[in-house]
Amino acid sequence: MTCNLPSYLVGSPFGALFKQSTSPPLPSAWNHGDSSVFIQVGKNRLRAKYIGAGRDDTEAAAIRTYFPIPQECGLYYYEVEIINKGVGG
Repeated sequence: MTCNLPSYLVGSPFGALFKQSTSPPLPSAWNHGDSSVFIQVGKNRLRAKYIGAGRDDTEAAAIRTYFPIPQECGLYYYEVEIINKGVGG
């Protein structure tokens, strides 16, 4: 199995996990085929944008990555940056 480790994880504990030939891939990009119609995925698949009107709770949206978090990780860390709160906040 081929693994693509993001460059910012090379020196991390995850980097050591990836050196093992049997290690599963880490989630490192959004899956544009597995998301709500209200989510637009950027060309590099690192940015997801909510494009619904956001006026009621019937427009909930979700998105997944191409790979789940492997159990071998034990602990997984990620960050999210909210760029714009939208009209309704």
